[in-house]
Amino acid sequence: MKNFFIGCIVVAICRLLAAYMIPTFDDAFITFRYGYNFLHGHGLVYNEGEKIMGTTAPLFAIISSVPLMFSISVPKFFVFFNLFCDIGSLYIVFRFFFNRNYQMYFLLVALFAFDPLMQRIAVGGMEANLFLFCSLSGIVLYLNGKKTWAFILLTIIYFLRPEALILLAVLLCYDWYNTKKIPFAYGFLCALVLAIPLGLIYLYYGQFLPQSVVAKSTVGRSSFFYLAKSIFFMNTFSFFVFPLMLFGVLRNINRNKYFLIAGVWAGCYALAYFLRGPFIWTWYIYSIEFVSLIFVSVALTEIFIWMGIEKLGQPFRYYLLPFGILLIWVAGFFHFGRSGVEKNVYAELKKDFSDPVSRKDSVFFADDIGALGYYTKGYVYDDLMLVTPQAADYKSAYQRIIHIQPHYLFLYTDSIYVNMIRKDSLLSKQYTFVKRYSAGGEKEIPADFAKMGKIVYRQDYVLFKRN
Repeated sequence: MKNFFIGCIVVAICRLLAAYMIPTFDDAFITFRYGYNFLHGHGLVYNEGEKIMGTTAPLFAIISSVPLMFSISVPKFFVFFNLFCDIGSLYIVFRFFFNRNYQMYFLLVALFAFDPLMQRIAVGGMEANLFLFCSLSGIVLYLNGKKTWAFILLTIIYFLRPEALILLAVLLCYDWYNTKKIPFAYGFLCALVLAIPLGLIYLYYGQFLPQSVVAKSTVGRSSFFYLAKSIFFMNTFSFFVFPLMLFGVLRNINRNKYFLIAGVWAGCYALAYFLRGPFIWTWYIYSIEFVSLIFVSVALTEIFIWMGIEKLGQPFRYYLLPFGILLIWVAGFFHFGRSGVEKNVYAELKKDFSDPVSRKDSVFFADDIGALGYYTKGYVYDDLMLVTPQAADYKSAYQRIIHIQPHYLFLYTDSIYVNMIRKDSLLSKQYTFVKRYSAGGEKEIPADFAKMGKIVYRQDYVLFKRN
């Protein structure tokens, strides 16, 4: 086990370095606010008094209330929580998929520690790491004769990510294929475990589907090219991973039952996105990417054997590559430094709204509602309708602002919003610019704001206050 723990140490150090350079996802703070309100007796809600389920991960929202009980920073807590989840996932792969093959394991460690996409998601504070660990645990339970517990676990994590239904379907079909009997009992068990919390959700919120899913469903279907890019070619490193993943799948899908189920699961996972065509946020594909890295590790092992590289000895095979990756992250740490979003956006919001009681009755109009809502604790009117479905009653952000007359406007620093405030005769008199929250540290709106491009998903915001 010594070599296993060495790999864990490499992953842990790289993760902590990444957490310094890469910010928490803004969407994570939405879930954190649900946890805050839950802990403080307001219910599992975003805005006090409004029973709207704006998160697809209510179970993760409840978990996020735990660090608050002990006055622990929630974002920092989840850096370590997700790290332990990933170490658990690595152990499952090492023990059951690789059958304690250290060469494959250290290749996976190197790939996993280096992959910028995986590191970005892992430090983002989302539920993807726990979902992956529970999914792999479900596969292990199933293949080791604990089918009932496997199906119960995989049903429960529907409340981490609805995509849990995909692995459930894969295992039910696999069980049907192996036993030649339709698994009615397991299907009924899954339905029962799912029905009880869904019934409570309906009684509490008045609907089964999260409002965030309803709001996003109004967006048109994404193109095949966009989906392929978002699932398989998210960054430059993906062009290295994808062909090796295909090679690994073709040669090793039947290596053992773990590879078979994981490969089919990841394939069905990707296929579901292609069929549905949603907008894909980065953390959606964490499980797909992890399974891809498993197959890449096996593919590289075979390639190295063909090339005779294994003859260079154990130090090369076991240690050189992972520790080389560690040096890359150390270099990145000194080159890039602290995340600009953490330093100039989140920390500034926390400082400026450190007394949430004084703004508890304030209304904030915003598109990115995560960190703003978490640190201000005021009422947040969400222009994207993730937590305020009533925003659909108006056709534009302008109409919503005119109607609700919010105390604050927290807007993207782009030409559309800036021109709307500065050039409109009514809004220009009602609202005064207060501050800019930019990852780059800019504090003012450029004088020639008319030439500013639309940035939308860059974390660069302007705050206006009503006079």
